[in-house]
Amino acid sequence: MDGPAEAGSGDFTVPPHTDPRWRRLVTGERKGAFGDLGLRILMGRVLRVLAKDPSEVRIAQCIDDVHAYFEKFAPSMTDDLQKL
Repeated sequence: MDGPAEAGSGDFTVPPHTDPRWRRLVTGERKGAFGDLGLRILMGRVLRVLAKDPSEVRIAQCIDDVHAYFEKFAPSMTDDLQKL
């Protein structure tokens, strides 16, 4: 299949923790209008946490949290994965 995965196609890949898209996402540099309610809630929490403590350690923890969420729910999040 060429191009992004279509919803329900089963073709999805969560980028590794080291992918720079995660850092851009958790620091708010990359804004996304995500469809998944749980992800929107998680991203709100992540942005509040990093507003108070933008240390590298805290950024890494937030990347881990968001990455784990995507890993857990990837089969139902193909549209949101494409927005990374």
